[in-house]
Amino acid sequence: QNITADRLSYCCSGMKSAVVSQTLFRDAPYVKTSRVEAAEQAVLQNQWDTDAWETLLGELASQPVEKSRTVYSAFLKLFPTSVKHLKYLVNRETSAKNFDRVEAILQETLLVLPHSALWQAYLDYVKATKSKEEIEKAYEFAMTTVGSDINSTGIWMGYFDLMKQFKASGALSDERLLNMRRRFKEVLEYQVHRLDEFWRMFETFENDNLENLYPNPGRPGDDKQASAQHLKEVNTRYKRSLVCYKEKVILRQNLLDDLLPVPPEAPSSALNPAVAVPSPGQLLPALTQGTLPRRVREQLQLPIWSQVLEYEKANNQRLEKEALHKRVSLLYSQAVACLYYCPDIWLASAAYHAKFGTREETTAIYERALKALPVNALLHLAYVEFLQSSEDVQKAAQVFERYVVNATAEGIDSTLMLVHYLRFIHKTKGVDEARKLFMRVKTGAGWQLFTAMAQLEWRMNKAPAIARNIFELGIQTHLNKLPFVLTYSELLEALNDENNLRLLYEKAITAHKVAPELWNKYLEFAYQYNDERGVREIEDRMADSVPQLRPRTAVRSYVKRFKFLDLLPLSSSELHAMEQQEVLRLGLARFTSAKVDASTFQQIYGNMDIFSASTTPLLQVNDILPPHKNPILDITAPRVFQPDFSSLQALIPSRNPLPPESTQDQLSDVPCVPAGMLKGVARGGAAGGSAPAFASTPQEGSGAPPPPIAMKPE
Repeated sequence: QNITADRLSYCCSGMKSAVVSQTLFRDAPYVKTSRVEAAEQAVLQNQWDTDAWETLLGELASQPVEKSRTVYSAFLKLFPTSVKHLKYLVNRETSAKNFDRVEAILQETLLVLPHSALWQAYLDYVKATKSKEEIEKAYEFAMTTVGSDINSTGIWMGYFDLMKQFKASGALSDERLLNMRRRFKEVLEYQVHRLDEFWRMFETFENDNLENLYPNPGRPGDDKQASAQHLKEVNTRYKRSLVCYKEKVILRQNLLDDLLPVPPEAPSSALNPAVAVPSPGQLLPALTQGTLPRRVREQLQLPIWSQVLEYEKANNQRLEKEALHKRVSLLYSQAVACLYYCPDIWLASAAYHAKFGTREETTAIYERALKALPVNALLHLAYVEFLQSSEDVQKAAQVFERYVVNATAEGIDSTLMLVHYLRFIHKTKGVDEARKLFMRVKTGAGWQLFTAMAQLEWRMNKAPAIARNIFELGIQTHLNKLPFVLTYSELLEALNDENNLRLLYEKAITAHKVAPELWNKYLEFAYQYNDERGVREIEDRMADSVPQLRPRTAVRSYVKRFKFLDLLPLSSSELHAMEQQEVLRLGLARFTSAKVDASTFQQIYGNMDIFSASTTPLLQVNDILPPHKNPILDITAPRVFQPDFSSLQALIPSRNPLPPESTQDQLSDVPCVPAGMLKGVARGGAAGGSAPAFASTPQEGSGAPPPPIAMKPE
């Protein structure tokens, strides 16, 4: 069914476009109950709502399959590896005698989903439509493919029941008898459920068929002796298999075979970043008691599958290499079905098959992975790396192109993939093809692509002039990207292009009003190329634009100016003392700010923002300070104790009896002693004159208290 995709509020990275539309449910021919309508609305709001899908499909189970096919089609587009629902659909189509549809479903899914439940549905279909000979072939096919699955007990039991039917009808030939014996020994080495029952069946089989299995004994009783010896050998392997089976049951204890695969970004996903993950301390008691909530079990699926796979790879049964690979490959296929939208399991499967499997197997896994996650950059890059190792350059380029098309359709930035594509083309086809690719894809790409191409030209092609042109092309649209500007400055520094570097810094500073990193780079440039006057001009501009970068002391400014790499113009003890003095100065500033007028405080310490919590932590009395943030003093960075200023007496300024100079600015209501006051000025005023009266200042001896001082709030 061709379902028109409507955009929903939620979209996932694996399949951003929604496959569920209003028309899907509006035109559906099935009977709608209140539960059906509620489930439809829930699915429309969130297409990954697994509970709503389960409710909807459960309600449609009582209606003819013809009326629910469109819903199943939409469901299987989202959950293509849901074995439980595929089996149910096959059984319903078989019951409705829609055999063409059944075969189409099985042909598409049977080999890519080696799960016992789906294969059991296939066998049920064959038994309902084919002859006994065809049924026997189907059982042989199933046992060869999924016989090692721990849940394949039903398939094995069905095969042995079929052999009993052949025996009852007299059609159990010697060839079938020997094949039945081989299959018994095979299942006893697999870790399937009811393993002990298979052993008892095998003992009965051996005793009941002595004449056919051991014809023409040399002496009476030789056949029984040979059978006993054979049973003893098989029993040894069976007991080893039984031990492994019990361990596997423990490892698979919380495995959810019927889990619907959901992308991690989906709201209903247990791996959604918004969902809390239990700590090991919380997890252990629940695991011990066997009381894990469903949500936690869903979160554990990837770790559980990982331990199951690692146990199988350990090869405790000492299997042959080919047999071991077949079992591990089957487990990876089943893990992928449960974790279809998880890139981790795809990468692990591909890496295993690349090491132990064939190139065709690995390629098939990567192709399925890219179909499941068409805009996952990591999977695409891993696939390209594999193809590159196989020297399949053309196909690797197609993978890059496929990703860019998918990402563009989904509105996802593909700059990272384009960067790797550029490097790939440069390695495999040369600089000319890389330049053509860059010119083709640069429109709409991020600044990183311009940086990558410029670095290729600069470092690989030894063409710094072309690299500078590429940076200039990118700066037209990415001047607002500070990392791009800094990367460009590295090239100009390497070329010793002083004029263009100065021009770049000026352009960037105009675009970035507050950019401490940029100002520091510009200041380093000034230290190298400018004279003292030029350095001070840039320092002043920096202090005006970014007050927190203003040097708090002249010493700090000099240290920053004259240092080189890890060489400093002060000894470690002097640096330590300098930092202690800065800490003390900050503490004293806080104390002073609570005692004097704000304007007076600003006269002494300048912009008070440099003492705010956003730049330097406010110090706490008798508390341990955090590490100092001074980039020059980071090499020492001692933690010191803040001196206790609480023991100091509060400073209460008395009336100032001396007049200010005529040029002094009045910054507060209370006159203060001017800094340039002459020493010869007497208390009453200068010789030959008297001090002017101040209305706001009480006369000495009047007993009136001094006027209150405007306090800076803490």
